[in-house]
Amino acid sequence: MPPIVNLVSFAAMKMTPTEKAYLKIILANAKLEVGFDKWASKLEIEKNNNTVTAYAMRYRELKPATTPLAEQDGTLNRIKEKMQRDKIPVSVDFYGSAMAFTDRVILLDFDSNITTEMQMKIKNQAFLTRDIIIATAISNGTNVMFADGAISKASVASGQTRITTDDLKMLNIKLERQKAKKEFGKVDPTTNVSTVGLTDKFLLLASFAVIEDLRELPGWKDTSEYNAMTWNEEGSIGKFRVVKMDNIVVEDIGGRNVYSVLAVGKGAYATSKLESEEEIKIIIKDIGSAGTGDALNEIGSVGWKGLMGAGITNQAHIVCIKTTASMEDNAPQHFIQD
Repeated sequence: MPPIVNLVSFAAMKMTPTEKAYLKIILANAKLEVGFDKWASKLEIEKNNNTVTAYAMRYRELKPATTPLAEQDGTLNRIKEKMQRDKIPVSVDFYGSAMAFTDRVILLDFDSNITTEMQMKIKNQAFLTRDIIIATAISNGTNVMFADGAISKASVASGQTRITTDDLKMLNIKLERQKAKKEFGKVDPTTNVSTVGLTDKFLLLASFAVIEDLRELPGWKDTSEYNAMTWNEEGSIGKFRVVKMDNIVVEDIGGRNVYSVLAVGKGAYATSKLESEEEIKIIIKDIGSAGTGDALNEIGSVGWKGLMGAGITNQAHIVCIKTTASMEDNAPQHFIQD
């Protein structure tokens, strides 16, 4: 691994002649895929209302009225139905982080754009944090399945069970029975580029490791086979279109990774924010902005802060199935700091 330099201090930043020769080479930034927000409903918390909770409202459908009407004799009251409304809370909290830089770094570092890089990394951290908060919230629902007949996360891990075609059928049955709305509409085939059509489908959110197993199941279609690819979509199988999510929940159960795979109806979960406020604010304090607290103009900082939260608004319309993956790479991710 290359040496790691703490950029708050200039002491470790002396360069050898060889390093100086390559100082203009900046390695490409890792692309951090964040996207749980894309499929969420949006809720707002009223400002200055002494609360950190937003609420989603859902009205229940009425049961069928299958009893024949009795003859009206003046004593019968036909008005008997009542509206039922569920009130689902989605709480939020403040999150944030910051890093400092010194005047020596700004004046002497060989990369004149170092503060721009700092802002980029802080921004990436902010959105990565938000994505993980949403992923964790919507993976802890009450509607849970276990791959290939397993009865718990422990049995998924010990048996190394993986998601099957029958599992996908059951996920669809669960969502259809609860009248969940599909995220994707019908896709017509095209003749000029020879693509197939698709029926309307639910959303399936999965890790790239699990998607490699899904590719091996009967009926898998790569996005190249149809003309309707959406963001991060990998393919279609059964009644689902499959979207890759890098930050989906993975748990270590007995030394084995157990992945959450989410079958989602439209509007099944929501994110919340403070009204008229951005979800995430990037905060830059220039060198010297601390007044007498930085009397010699030596320290500045770049950071972020955000009020964020997420929750399931309809437990019946999101099913989490726990599975393992047949192939994994558990090497540390080199682009994330220790």
